[in-house]
Amino acid sequence: MNIDEMWAQEQRRLIRLLRKATSREWVELNRPAIKNLALMSAQLECQATKLADESLALVEEYDNGGGQTGKRESPEYKAYEALYRTYQSGMKHLLSAMPKAEAEKAADQPKSMLAIIQGKKRFG
Repeated sequence: MNIDEMWAQEQRRLIRLLRKATSREWVELNRPAIKNLALMSAQLECQATKLADESLALVEEYDNGGGQTGKRESPEYKAYEALYRTYQSGMKHLLSAMPKAEAEKAADQPKSMLAIIQGKKRFG
């Protein structure tokens, strides 16, 4: 799957999930942010695949020409980390912009399998 297909698929997935949690109007208002987050997600997936295949090195050797040599994080890995932080920040911002009633409703959802099991015991 190429990055454009991954991007489109992620946009559809995010919109579908957010429409379940909020109103259609809220999703449309935040569509530019959703579009950008979906692109970042697709790019991260591509880079993660490269990392897993070891075609993208985490560390590389350098020689600055002045006799100084060593190892450093590869620029590609630094770019991956920066994109990941930006994605996390954007997702956090998008979710924090959800209407309060929806955020409270989401907060009431079980956080773990144990919470689900305990909830069944309490509610029958």
